[in-house]
Amino acid sequence: MSNVNVIRNAEVQVCLAAKDGHPCLKLVITGPQGTFEHVFGPNSKQSRELLEADMETITRQYNGGHYVFDENWNLTDYRHSDYAGFIQSEEAIDRLSEIVGVKSTKANGKYQTGVSGLYDSVRTRTTNGTLFGGEAEPFHFDVKELGEGGNFSASLMSKWSVFSQNIELNLNVKRLVCTNGMVANAPFVTRAVPVINNWEDNMRVVHAQLEPHMSSILQDRFRDMAEQRASVSNLQRAYHILKERMGSEVNDTDRRNLLKMMDIVDPRENLGKIYNERVFTDAKAAHAMTGHLTQFDVFNILTEASSHYGRDTRTDGETTMLLNRIMFDELKSRSVDTGVIKPSMESDHRRAFFGDGFGNI
Repeated sequence: MSNVNVIRNAEVQVCLAAKDGHPCLKLVITGPQGTFEHVFGPNSKQSRELLEADMETITRQYNGGHYVFDENWNLTDYRHSDYAGFIQSEEAIDRLSEIVGVKSTKANGKYQTGVSGLYDSVRTRTTNGTLFGGEAEPFHFDVKELGEGGNFSASLMSKWSVFSQNIELNLNVKRLVCTNGMVANAPFVTRAVPVINNWEDNMRVVHAQLEPHMSSILQDRFRDMAEQRASVSNLQRAYHILKERMGSEVNDTDRRNLLKMMDIVDPRENLGKIYNERVFTDAKAAHAMTGHLTQFDVFNILTEASSHYGRDTRTDGETTMLLNRIMFDELKSRSVDTGVIKPSMESDHRRAFFGDGFGNI
């Protein structure tokens, strides 16, 4: 049995189903290998189509499309009937599965706890928990200016798709003092290896070249982030992410830790007596003005929450987007440091945890 199964130009029936009393879109997918069913969640964009289009229109989208399944025939990816792009050959799919990898990341429908679960949550949220890829051996680097809090590991992560001609390479990053982690997937730290002749050799060459290059980039960024203040805008976003995570399935201990970190981050509470109201309500002003925490504080707080306090795919994704923006997309962006804003007493690059650190380590 193959790890990856593809039905091309499938015959698809579209039906209305229900989960927990909510309408859901159900597909009955038929190909040479048999007939298989998939029900999208009630909050998915696919199920929302039931409110926006008639069944005939929806059927035209899905009937004749291309569908990717795991070894147990769970749907992991698809393209609509009007897709005219690239699709890997069966031979290439088998080779990619064997060399790069493919695996299920969920047990009983749930991701692992801890930083490994975070990596899986971010990397497989659009493929129903199946990881099309593999992780290389980690490499280690130290940021001496950060003391014991500056020991890190990172590993190159390879990701492929039935619908892409390239293998995508980026990073899993972990701060070792607290085992907090993040997925570094901004364009600045992402590379592509074409799946062409001798791609396996090309992968080995790229890995050998990228590890020292990425290590240097990460060392420079973490060093700068410990000195550079976060903008009010990024603190507002971090506070919002922590608040959203409170609404997910977290236990009482995790909730107390999240509340503690919200108090530390809250820009209005910590800066409201210094800045006027416009700084908190005008996006440009919030982006321009400096906050009371460093960028490294924000990195540590958000990675602590996403690595150790519950598992919530939505806020895991939001955290990943914000941290990649701070670390890589805003390299040349500087908030205005007027010298008026004193660093928070909570700000400390040597600090392991901003909560109690008693979550899932």
